[in-house]
Amino acid sequence: MVGSDALRAAYRQVFATLKVDLRFTIQETEVAGDMAWLRSLSKGRIKTLATGVEADESFNSLIVFRREGGTWKIRCYLYASNKPGTGTPQ
Repeated sequence: MVGSDALRAAYRQVFATLKVDLRFTIQETEVAGDMAWLRSLSKGRIKTLATGVEADESFNSLIVFRREGGTWKIRCYLYASNKPGTGTPQ
């Protein structure tokens, strides 16, 4: 996904289909010149609106920032479940 319009559309879709109740805890941050990063953990519940199914979830995230023209912008955002997988995808 590239660009702010694509990101907005993706998040609209997520929040149209899911009720997300997560709490974020910042684990680490570091700034080095015009680059910075943040590592966080989120935990909570996610409900699929179409089915009503709710589940406890937890995720790790890593966000890399770059300062451009005096403003910090997200350069890269990685977000993944920290639950073990259930095997090889079918």
